[in-house]
Amino acid sequence: MKLTGLIAIFLALFLTGCAAEQSAEVSSDTKISEEEAKLIALNAVDLSLVGELIDIELELEAGIEIYVVKFTKDGIETDVKIDAKTGEILKIEDNLADSSDDPKISQEEATQIALDNVDGTVNNVEIAKSQGVVVYEVEIEANGVDNYVSVDVDTGAVVDIQTEES
Repeated sequence: MKLTGLIAIFLALFLTGCAAEQSAEVSSDTKISEEEAKLIALNAVDLSLVGELIDIELELEAGIEIYVVKFTKDGIETDVKIDAKTGEILKIEDNLADSSDDPKISQEEATQIALDNVDGTVNNVEIAKSQGVVVYEVEIEANGVDNYVSVDVDTGAVVDIQTEES
């Protein structure tokens, strides 16, 4: 009799756990789609100022699922952050505020410096901040691997090289 009671308790706990998992899945299905996030972002920005849409990612920020829709123009990246559940625009930010007022080296010079360090095809160049330094982040694809070379905008020094499998 006691064994039957234990089995019943175990079964109840198991089913409760399954129901909780199913409930969590249902709530995650109520988020907006990637395509909806893209349309929200496109309607929120002036493409002549922010350039072309280059990426959209679903991220977790401060416990909230958000879509980050990325645009780029002239090495400046603009991110539109959208609440994945409500579709509300949380923030529009660019890396212009982080950029050096008057870079000493050009984007072309930074690209060449990066290519001198990593041989491959340049996919993207943008201004970013790396290890507290404003840099040109040069994305180079070589043999199926993405390499990110950070070149200081003022000195031309290579600050960092990161590799990421495609």
